[in-house]
Amino acid sequence: MNNKKKVGVVIFDDDFEDHDQLKSSLEDLGYSLMEFNAGFLFVKKGNLLVKIPYGDICHISVDGKYCDITSDDGKKYTLQLPLKEVLKRFPSNFFQVHRNHAINLNRIVSIDVKDNNVLLSNDAIFPISKRQKERLLERINRI
Repeated sequence: MNNKKKVGVVIFDDDFEDHDQLKSSLEDLGYSLMEFNAGFLFVKKGNLLVKIPYGDICHISVDGKYCDITSDDGKKYTLQLPLKEVLKRFPSNFFQVHRNHAINLNRIVSIDVKDNNVLLSNDAIFPISKRQKERLLERINRI
C-alpha cells in the first residue's frame, strides 16, 4: 500500500535549480512531488495538444461562447471557456481591459489615456473600459 501523501501542485521558477533536493526532502517526509511548469499551457488544436508559452500570448478575445487566444505571430487558438475562467488559469500579467478582451501586460506598446485604448506589440488595438482604466493604470509602472 502506498502511504505517500500528495502535495497539490508545486510551481518552480525557471531559475530554481535544486529540484532533486526538494523532491528528496519531501519524500523523506512521506510526501510525493508533482512537478508543473507554469511557463506554458497546452491547447487542443485538432488532434494535437499545442504547447504555448504564456509569454508568446498577446491577447485573449471573446467570440460568442469561445475565447480566442492570439499569439505574437498571429496564430489563434480557440478555447471553449468563458474569459473569466481562462483568466483564472493564466498568470497575473494578463489583465481584462474590457468585457470582451484581456491583454498580456508585457505586450503593451502604448496606452492612449484620452481615447481609452491600448496598443499591443502585434499592432492590435483594444478598448479599455472606463471601469478598468484606473485598475490598469495602477497595475503598470507609471512615472
